[in-house]
This record gives sequence, structure tokens and C-alpha cells, in this order.
Amino acid sequence: MNRLIRKLAACLGIAALLLMQLAVSAYAIDAASLTAHEVWRFDHDRSIFSEICSSAYEADDGQSVLVNYAVHGVMMGWRNHQITADLPGATSRFVEQQLGDPLVALWTSGAAGDQNPIWNDLDTDYQPVAAFGRILGEEVVKVLRSIRTSERGSVRATQRVVTCPGQEVAPGPLPRAHYEFGDADPVPIRLSLLMIGHTALAGVSGEVLTRVGQRLKNESPFAHTLMLTLCNGYSGYLPDDDAYQQISYEIATSHVKRGCAEGAIVDGLMDMMDQE
Repeated sequence: MNRLIRKLAACLGIAALLLMQLAVSAYAIDAASLTAHEVWRFDHDRSIFSEICSSAYEADDGQSVLVNYAVHGVMMGWRNHQITADLPGATSRFVEQQLGDPLVALWTSGAAGDQNPIWNDLDTDYQPVAAFGRILGEEVVKVLRSIRTSERGSVRATQRVVTCPGQEVAPGPLPRAHYEFGDADPVPIRLSLLMIGHTALAGVSGEVLTRVGQRLKNESPFAHTLMLTLCNGYSGYLPDDDAYQQISYEIATSHVKRGCAEGAIVDGLMDMMDQE
């Protein structure tokens, strides 16, 4: 328990660490593919975004590693009743074991709203989780060993809340043949931006679908842009506009009407990036 408390304190201290004695690494990306679309998406040529991004931050008392990957941490499945950090925890544990104390590997989820692990619902068998964590962890370690830190870096942070029209689906089993949607209360979405030098950490308070994250990376003025989801709140599933063409689990359970979330997120974060 004491080790858990120390780890939580170290992770919570990363934000403060970035404001003191800052040394920011070169941001690095490597390919890793452990994701698949949700089972009943009825996929219409939706690509999978499978990059793992790493960035390192140093101070006199240690190093912190930020890991960003787009996947639900649900390998153990709903039948597992044990407390587990699942794939994110396995990945962070492997990185910390490889690189040694006092390093802390902080996992962040990318635009994973429609990305499940290719192997899940494992009940109580943790070995595949550890194996997948090692695969991702090895990619993290590889890119970290190839980058160098710099003492030059500035920190800027900002937040804003955007609002989208709400929807709700009529009660019934999921999935089903027909769906009826009605109006619901507007949905607030909190956008957060942490600029560390020329690296943009873009936070969104919900489960963002993959194509929204891809669009942000494509349009961002910063080559080093990471989307961090489930960040500073929860607004439910936040789909791209095209995803509404076919009713998937994410669309049926999303509280946001079509035509808002994608633009509100991308345009809002881009505007925040443009502000000096």
C-alpha cells in the first residue's frame, strides 16, 4: 500500500515537476498495433490509429515518462472481479522495471473511444495482459533510449468548456435493429491544453473516437501533438461526424448529437494552440 501511495503521489507531482527545473525531451513515436475496432461497429473503412508516443521529463530527483496510446484498458473483461490496472498498468510497470527507480511511467489514453484490445474478456488470466504490456513497454523503452533531453522549454496551460446539443436513445437492448433518439440536455466538454515547449498535450473530457484524434494531429501546427482523453471530467463518447452513419455502441450511448463534437474539439483546441 505504501508503494501505491508513493506512485500516486509521484504521478500527481508530474504537473508540478513540469513547472520546476524543466528539461523536456524530444518527443518520439513508434508503431505498435494491439487494437481492433469495437465488435459491433459495422465498420466502414475506418482506419486504426496505432502509434505509441513517449515523452520524458527530468528534474534533479528523477525522471517521468508520459506514455500515450489509443486503446481501452479492458483486456481483463467484465467477468473479472479483481482490482487491476489492466494493460495500462502492465505497460507502465514494464517500463519502470526496465529503466529503474525513481522513474515514473504515466499512462495516458489517446483517442480510444472505438479501439478495444485485440484480445480481451480474459476473466482471471493475467498472463496475456502482462505480455501485451511488455510489447507496448518495449516500444516505449526503445524510443526513450533514442531521445535526448533539452533544458530549453516553456510551459503554458489553458482550459475552456465547449457545449454540444444533447441526445438520448429510447430504452431498449443493445444492439438492436432500430433506434429512436430524442433531445436531451446540452453536453459540456472540457478542453485542456498543456504546451511544453513545442509539444502540445491536448486533453478532452470524454472517450474520443479515433478519427477526431487523427484530424487534430493532421491540422495541429505542432508536429508533436498528443490527445489525452478522459481528461479533467467525463462527457461520454465523443464521435466524429461520419461515425453517426451507422449506429454502433458508441453512437447509441453517446450523449452528443451529430455534427458538433468533432468540430468543437478540434477547432477549440486549435484556437487554444494559436493563443500566445
